[in-house]
Amino acid sequence: MATALRLLPEHGPDMPMEELARAAEVGVGTLYRRFGGREQLIEACAAAAFTSVTTHAQRAEAETDGWSALSTFILDAAPDLMVVGCLSTWYPDSWRKVKASQAEQHRRSEIMAVLDRLVRQAQEQGRMRDDVDVDDVAMMLALVLRPIPGRTDTLDATRRYVSLMLDGLRTRP
Repeated sequence: MATALRLLPEHGPDMPMEELARAAEVGVGTLYRRFGGREQLIEACAAAAFTSVTTHAQRAEAETDGWSALSTFILDAAPDLMVVGCLSTWYPDSWRKVKASQAEQHRRSEIMAVLDRLVRQAQEQGRMRDDVDVDDVAMMLALVLRPIPGRTDTLDATRRYVSLMLDGLRTRP
């Protein structure tokens, strides 16, 4: 699972299952026994990524500085959110099943609620622009974290673009 979460965004939808098994240091038979096929692997990766994002969101809410909590959450969750973006773009049939899942709908709602609270807290503390709402932040993240065909430095580039996005959301004294 960890290998798939790391390699799928880098290699894209055409990555052979045999190559994934080799990178995970398991036989291809083990991969198919564990997941059944690519569709089940995609669904498992999506669930794992959403679970990780939820964990980052819960951790961020414990911080008292709204801007720090928001930026930490976004930067920490970016790799997992990037996986979600890749999976939804490259595997639309599998993604429809993920979106229809009650558990994933609940996780997405929970994540959006936390993100909304963090945005409001950062704004109330005067650290974030007032003309931005949670939907703006979610849309910007979706755009920044979309896969870029042909890029091999995806994670490094993503961290840079997310940091630039966050700079644009700050208030300026």
